[in-house]
Amino acid sequence: MPLIHKGVVTSVGKMSKTITVTVPFKKHLEQYKTDITRHKKYLVHDEGHQSHLNDIVTIIHQHPKFSPRKAFRLHEIHRQGQDPSNYVDKDPAWAKITAQTKANRAREKAKVVKLVKLGEKQKKLAKGRDFLGDVINAGEAPSGTTSASKQSASSKRSGGGSKGPTDTTAEGDVSSESRSSGPKSPAGGSTQKP
Repeated sequence: MPLIHKGVVTSVGKMSKTITVTVPFKKHLEQYKTDITRHKKYLVHDEGHQSHLNDIVTIIHQHPKFSPRKAFRLHEIHRQGQDPSNYVDKDPAWAKITAQTKANRAREKAKVVKLVKLGEKQKKLAKGRDFLGDVINAGEAPSGTTSASKQSASSKRSGGGSKGPTDTTAEGDVSSESRSSGPKSPAGGSTQKP
């Protein structure tokens, strides 16, 4: 007696005259005293291209095999599967298969959307860096400036003024030379101790 399975068509049109049928089966776990549902995928020969995605079909074992991985042929189509929501309520095994398929598709779509957004964000950041570089370069002095203005710009960046002696010509101002200790000479300069 040949093997007969009932399953749902999960892939059509990727191989010539071949469909993929997912068959649920129950497995009893003695340790936990419960039944769990597992799924197995079979490659099935569909000579006339009769089946469509989400069809519920019966497959039968064929000897000799069609190929090393394809040993079943399509026996009967029980229900046309235009929309899985039509029969989800009637059989929970099919509901689980279709829910997993939908979840996988949603997960893949979310990954693609995330990658696209990440790429756009990186482009914006790169564009922002270019703009920021232009602003920084625009803040520097143009090439036609004098050396004095370049020195004043560099002294502003370093935070200090010139370190040389300060001579002022205004009355009442004291130069840095006159601040040094020692007696004053009549010429207004200071005499330093040897």
